[in-house]
Amino acid sequence: MYHQTHCRFYNDFAYDPEYGGAALSCEEGDRLAKLIGKKAVLFMGNHGVLFTAPNAAIAFDHAYYMERACMMQVPMFIKFYLFYVLFKYVRLLE
Repeated sequence: MYHQTHCRFYNDFAYDPEYGGAALSCEEGDRLAKLIGKKAVLFMGNHGVLFTAPNAAIAFDHAYYMERACMMQVPMFIKFYLFYVLFKYVRLLE
């Protein structure tokens, strides 16, 4: 599902599936900086989200609209999954 709220993050986020916890060395910060590059959002697996921006107001704006996008996306995934399960169940009954 695409919405205007989602499109503002098109090709402007990165994902780190290997995030291992607190950064205890400078190497972890360098690794995350390489991952995010010039993008505005970094999803850190099993942790949370990191937003970058020229100032705090724009970073807050990114966080607000990312939350709104997720609030729209998650219910759609749930509905899709429920329809999928129902479809599989109905096919089993045939």
